[in-house]
Amino acid sequence: MQPASAETGRQETFESSTAAVERGTGRYLVAIYWATTATDGRVRTGDVSCRLGVAPASVTEMFAKLTDAGFVRYERYDGVELTERGERLAQRLAWRQCVVETFFCRETGAPLESDVAYDLAYALPIAGIERLNARVRTPCPHACQSVAGGVDACHLAARFC
Repeated sequence: MQPASAETGRQETFESSTAAVERGTGRYLVAIYWATTATDGRVRTGDVSCRLGVAPASVTEMFAKLTDAGFVRYERYDGVELTERGERLAQRLAWRQCVVETFFCRETGAPLESDVAYDLAYALPIAGIERLNARVRTPCPHACQSVAGGVDACHLAARFC
């Protein structure tokens, strides 16, 4: 378990921390998460392939790894859905990314590419993310239950092919 944040005193558990998955694996979980919020159902290989700009074969391979890790349930030709464990982790990673993107856009006036924001969010400790969030106070509405507005209000959720 990571140390408590100086801002809130909360501890980030292993399941919700970036230590739970490698950077690239987390990127797939977030893509599945956003595609799920848009469809309210199973996510197809092509959806994730298009969103991440990778070959469908790479997505299928990652689906198998995510299944083995207990983050998704995958059925060939029927797509994938996040398990409860996978959804918690993907939601936390998506929130971190949203905080970083929102901070850079508001504080610098320059939008940050989504991939760069994800990498920064992945690398920063929870205390750093919370300090950025304290400045902008706009985490993703769907990823953070404390904000109303739903997925339609989130600029990250709207990024589909």
